[in-house]
Amino acid sequence: MTVEVPHADRFAPFLTSVTSGSTVTFHNGDSDKHSVISVPGDSLNLNHTLQPGETWTVTLSIPGSHEYFCSFHAAYDTATGQVRALPTADHPDEPMQGLLEVSP
Repeated sequence: MTVEVPHADRFAPFLTSVTSGSTVTFHNGDSDKHSVISVPGDSLNLNHTLQPGETWTVTLSIPGSHEYFCSFHAAYDTATGQVRALPTADHPDEPMQGLLEVSP
């Protein structure tokens, strides 16, 4: 399964569903750097910066719903528990975030 960063500040697809033990590959097809960061407290603990053109593969072994975002174009709001877009993002009304659903 591949999650793309197209020529915009977003992850495509937003929702990626896999079984435990599967790999997910993130590919940055944009000219900007992006990151894949788990929301605070998530057990998956993703934390990787993707340079333009870079591909990164991770094995997912923890079942559950795992939300992630790009810290260069979005931020996690601890008061609301939600990801919000930064004003400098391509789409300041849509946060650059995604969801990984990992089934047992």
